[in-house]
Amino acid sequence: MSDDSWRGLIVAGTAVAVTLSMQLYNRWSVQPISQAIEPAPLDQTPPLELTPNNQNNDDSILDEALDNVLSIEEDELFYDYREVTPEEEALYGFERPDFQKFRQNVVLDYEDQSKKMGQVEDEGTRLAYHDKHVFVLTNQRATEWEERVDKTGFAKEVNSAMNKHRKDLKVKVSVAEALLKDDISQEQDVFDILVLPDRRRYRHVKKEDLADVASSIAKGTTPANISVSTLKEETSIFVCCHAKRHLNIQTCGPRIFKKITQSAPSSVAVRRVSDLGGLSHETNLIIFNRSKTMNKWFGDWYWNVGLNDVDELLSKIGTDRIMLDRWRGRCGLKASTVNSFLKFQTINTINSGI
Repeated sequence: MSDDSWRGLIVAGTAVAVTLSMQLYNRWSVQPISQAIEPAPLDQTPPLELTPNNQNNDDSILDEALDNVLSIEEDELFYDYREVTPEEEALYGFERPDFQKFRQNVVLDYEDQSKKMGQVEDEGTRLAYHDKHVFVLTNQRATEWEERVDKTGFAKEVNSAMNKHRKDLKVKVSVAEALLKDDISQEQDVFDILVLPDRRRYRHVKKEDLADVASSIAKGTTPANISVSTLKEETSIFVCCHAKRHLNIQTCGPRIFKKITQSAPSSVAVRRVSDLGGLSHETNLIIFNRSKTMNKWFGDWYWNVGLNDVDELLSKIGTDRIMLDRWRGRCGLKASTVNSFLKFQTINTINSGI
């Protein structure tokens, strides 16, 4: 085969790879590619000498070229990555005035912070009390979610079912983008539901199942007609990437998600989630992990997180410590214990010099 013919195969292969990548984009997110291989430029590719030993290698060479290009395309599609202009960064990104303002005026005094816990969550920096967080897993990508995806459709039905138990249980409901390993149903109107910090997963839930599921979540029982399992991952991180909700989220969320996904251990599951409230304080994320001293799982909310905060946040996993100046609240933390919790965290922060 001549050089020109071989190069033609590579070009054709590239076109096929791009088409395949777009099909992946329209279906669901793929697993992250940890190390994409850069293909050699065509003008640096040595000519192929056909010999009896290699004349059947054309297919393997083309396959390798396809894999290389597809890996790069998958990587970009998985992270919804795009370059942010200086103008966007100044208006909606990590350089915007309100982002910098709140980072410079963080109150570390635990008594003052505990008082803020009672404020409306969109106005204050702290979080309204809730016992559990329910996540509806979907194959739809975060970039495609409608502005109120967590208040419509199946999520609305889940909220309605859970509200019947609101006297006994306070619950937040969000939509989260499923990972490929979640292996959720492709049937329409059939969803998987995650309940954290309980680490329970309800599989293939339909609208008619929601009354039983809601009762199960409230009472801690297992419904007879629904498969329930325990999440394998010790730590789950949910990053707000609800693009159509606000330009702040659209500009910052995917970059935080990408850095966490690339930096976190493989044992950590990182998912994109719908709007978590407190728009002035984006970006928001939740880290559910186990307290070693208490042997319980908790969900810590963080706000106004920047790219330079990611490593420190990840370093707190499994240590019973929080990143105090980015902390927004904890799932299941009652107002009566906020003061002592923050006092403990503040003293540890001062003593450690962090």
